[in-house]
Amino acid sequence: MLFVLVAFLQALQLQTFSEPLNDLLRQVFAYLPKVGGAAILLGIAWLLATVCRLLLVRGLRSFSLDDRLNAQMTEEGADSQPPVVVSETLGNDLYWFIFLLFLPAILDALNLQGPLQPVQSLVNDILAILPNVLGAIFIGVAGWFVARIVRLLVTNLLTAVGADPMGERFGLSRATGGQGLSALTGTVV
Repeated sequence: MLFVLVAFLQALQLQTFSEPLNDLLRQVFAYLPKVGGAAILLGIAWLLATVCRLLLVRGLRSFSLDDRLNAQMTEEGADSQPPVVVSETLGNDLYWFIFLLFLPAILDALNLQGPLQPVQSLVNDILAILPNVLGAIFIGVAGWFVARIVRLLVTNLLTAVGADPMGERFGLSRATGGQGLSALTGTVV
């Protein structure tokens, strides 16, 4: 439409009106390669994020992580809760994290320096914290495994010693649907 308007104004020899529109068209066409570069980066980010999410979700499903966590939850008496889908959640987190990593490059390709600075600062902060988060996750998982082992050891030890009959004297009975003294003590420990 701008081309038609510029051609119309030039045909009428109204250079005063057609020259600013010509400048606008030059700026638009000068910016198009930047938009194309940003579109290519966005396409690469989408492709990489989709493939990484697919690989992560399939990998976690092959280890039956969701089934194991749901079995653990039903074992602990959380029957009324919906099943946990950790593999999908982690896949979506990775998907958007990859887009976040590509965002500074896309903004730089578009030469948008104003929005680029805070986003670049955010990405740098996240990348600086990432080793601590991964360490905390590792410590949490290791602690969970150790806690399960300790719970089983304490529960089995107290069961072997005969703590459950003593707990029945105080009203802790497995027959009424509750936990015995050994199971309760193991969970607390």
